[in-house]
Amino acid sequence: MNFVRVKEKSNNYTVAFFLYATLIVDLIRKIGWGNVHVVRDVIYILVFLFIICSVYRLRNLVAAMFVALGVSCIYIVSFLINSSYPELYLTSWTLFIMRLWPAYIIGRYLKDWDSVLNAVRHLIWIAFIYSILIIISPEVTKASYITVASNLIYVVLLATYSSVKQGKWFSLLLCVVCWLPMLLYGSRTMLFGILGVFFLSFLLSLKRMSFGKQLVVMTLLIACVIIIAINFDTLFKWLYDVFPISRTLQYLVAGDIFDDSNRFVYYDRIKNSLSLYPFKVYGFLGDRIYYAEQSVDILSVGEIESMYSHNVPLELCMNFGLLPGVFLNLYFMYKIVRCFGMLSKGNGGAFQIVFVIFLGVTLVNMIVSVSYLNEYSIWLIIGLVFHILGRHNTKEFCQLKC
Repeated sequence: MNFVRVKEKSNNYTVAFFLYATLIVDLIRKIGWGNVHVVRDVIYILVFLFIICSVYRLRNLVAAMFVALGVSCIYIVSFLINSSYPELYLTSWTLFIMRLWPAYIIGRYLKDWDSVLNAVRHLIWIAFIYSILIIISPEVTKASYITVASNLIYVVLLATYSSVKQGKWFSLLLCVVCWLPMLLYGSRTMLFGILGVFFLSFLLSLKRMSFGKQLVVMTLLIACVIIIAINFDTLFKWLYDVFPISRTLQYLVAGDIFDDSNRFVYYDRIKNSLSLYPFKVYGFLGDRIYYAEQSVDILSVGEIESMYSHNVPLELCMNFGLLPGVFLNLYFMYKIVRCFGMLSKGNGGAFQIVFVIFLGVTLVNMIVSVSYLNEYSIWLIIGLVFHILGRHNTKEFCQLKC
């Protein structure tokens, strides 16, 4: 019995370390300890092996292997279409195997999220150290402001929920400290993602509130919005004076919070390609290659990797053709709506909050920032969706230990 408990505990911390992995790597990079690429690869490989062992013990490895095989086949076909970029495809496929596929496995097969959230909360000191470094030396965020909030957001939100639920006030205090760099020194996308999490949580909670409570909550929300709107200029100017290096506050003060940072260049090129060749299939990474071939410069693999669509719906249309891309977008949106409907009929719990946190942040991210071939949270959500819909009915799902 004790051995079983040790195995379960190790599984929980394996998932927690997976969620903390990019933060740990970035912390090592900012501190300057050794070769960060070697450390990153070691962390990713170790976590990957532990996850595979956990899935094997749960006897789900064969089903998970079919997903890896299917995606790998698409990579092979895509490479045959764009055979001049072998290193690009090898790098992307490796990322899929080491980070994206494990994320799918976690979402698809993990049931005891309460225990995982406890493990995430126990490790919040890692995020705390990372946050203190940024607060003390905010200049380290200049070259990598985008990664600050994305490294923190999931673990901090999950740990905050667990701390409040378990009444662990010391860990909650550490979480509060972590919120400061996440809000001030991260990207605007993460800020909107947090608002998305609150909005989805509010929608779920409405289903379980009486009309009187709904009226009170709505009144308080409207009052907060009005107060912030009235004091917007004064509030954010004061914050910007205190934190002048904050890029988010700079946009807020300047009134450019919705500025797209020249992303329209990517969007216009994709729309132009789709209008000229709506049935052309570029395959995985096709948008990167399309952008690279439009460039007059000779680009490295790293530069080509960074030239993605910054919009997953457009990326899918670019990779698979207009009609299949539209179908895939509608298909996954339908599945997400169904899952949300099932969750709204439940009684709350860790599984619901995990889904809401990852979905709220990732939906915003998918529209303006990430690619489905480099963002693990998208694959974790896909796993969560198929896990939820794999249950025969809402009652069975709600009876899970979550």
